[in-house]
Amino acid sequence: MFTNAIVSIGFTLAKELFPIEIAGTATGIINFFPFAAGAIFQQISGVILENFGKVNDSFKPEGYRVMFLVLFFCAVVAFISSLFVKETFITRK
Repeated sequence: MFTNAIVSIGFTLAKELFPIEIAGTATGIINFFPFAAGAIFQQISGVILENFGKVNDSFKPEGYRVMFLVLFFCAVVAFISSLFVKETFITRK
């Protein structure tokens, strides 16, 4: 629910909060972050799972629990951050 908000909210915010002359640049930069976060969180998830070790070539449930708690915490931070987004009420023609 919170992970795809960058598509509908992030691009809209970038367009509304920056001058129209650089709106394309702003949305282009915003487009980078979902891909960068995906690459970073894959590494973080792997490190967490590896730190808890394996049993019979499978990662331990404790590792998955911690990994999902980290991801849940990030989703909560993203949700709380969305509450502080300033509404511009700008209509452009």
